[in-house]
Amino acid sequence: MLVATRTAVYMKDLTTHKNIIGAINAVRDTVDDSSSPTFETFVYGFIFGFWGLYINLRQNLALLCGCILVGIVVPITIFHCSLNAAFLIALCMIAGLFQVFGSFWLLSVNLNGYSMVPLIVGAALVVQYSIFVIHSFIGLVNDRKKRAKKTLAETFPAIFSGVFSLFLLVAPLAFTDVPFLRNYVCFIFLSVAFTAFNIPLLLLPCILSLMGPRNFDSGCEEVEDSESDIEISPAYNIPSIATNDFKQSNNYTRLTLRSDDSKLASMQQYEAANPTDRTTSPV
Repeated sequence: MLVATRTAVYMKDLTTHKNIIGAINAVRDTVDDSSSPTFETFVYGFIFGFWGLYINLRQNLALLCGCILVGIVVPITIFHCSLNAAFLIALCMIAGLFQVFGSFWLLSVNLNGYSMVPLIVGAALVVQYSIFVIHSFIGLVNDRKKRAKKTLAETFPAIFSGVFSLFLLVAPLAFTDVPFLRNYVCFIFLSVAFTAFNIPLLLLPCILSLMGPRNFDSGCEEVEDSESDIEISPAYNIPSIATNDFKQSNNYTRLTLRSDDSKLASMQQYEAANPTDRTTSPV
């Protein structure tokens, strides 16, 4: 009774990633057609064990990117109450993926298990730094251009330090004699560092100055200044004082208040109902 049998198969012209994947799929299709309920046929070998995981690599990458996008949009929308902020961070992540993936073509690097790691790391760094920038931008009060400048001034030192530390970590590998370390570690991670710098600090502030989300509290109104200087008079007369530390003239006080302040509105109503004489001061 025949229990099992084995034969050797020689495969040639396996020089590129595409040829290897095509050969694996062709052999597996042929073997699957030869299988029966009582006699199972399968093939194994070095290329099947090593290259088999690359068959669904692009599908797995697309699924992973989709999960990352969902993980970005939902929390950012909930905690920041801004769908615009979630959209901008997702846009930055997609731009980072395309930029790092474009460096693969320049470096003649294939998409495989080794190159997929820095690709995901680059997307993660872009998302992390972009969240820092978005969070700082939302917490500021002014028009979009001024908030973008202030955000860049606040977040630039920390983000640049992180990117520069990554650069110092991988730059010495450019002088190694091992091609794998140069291409798959040094050059790709240098591309990751460049991507993590220019997208959160160059691209994102420009987008925020044009279509950035509103402020945390009540939103940023699109005017030159969201804060207005309003002159109001006090509810009682204040004697004139002239000292070295404090000078006040004409018996009125200049205050900088939010235009939507309810207390300001009530004070204005009181002044309208009870006008006071500001030209004289009590002795």
